[in-house]
Amino acid sequence: MIPDPTDPFLPEPHTIAALLAGGDWACAHDEPETLSEVAHLLGRCVPAAQQRELEKIAALANRDDMLAATTSWARLRESLCGRG
Repeated sequence: MIPDPTDPFLPEPHTIAALLAGGDWACAHDEPETLSEVAHLLGRCVPAAQQRELEKIAALANRDDMLAATTSWARLRESLCGRG
């Protein structure tokens, strides 16, 4: 899904950066609920392949598998920031 630029609920670029920072914080502080929420919110504004990865991250976090969720988050974050 390509985000609709006229969607009033589409996060602004600075909000995307805040979501990435929130995901980093959740990983660093072992906060699965926060990571799951960040993954769901970020999924609204990324391409389909990354949406699927964010869904997997949320599912891992919801199962309290933070090691796997954090590892997946780090990979996804690198790809979102253009380093992957």
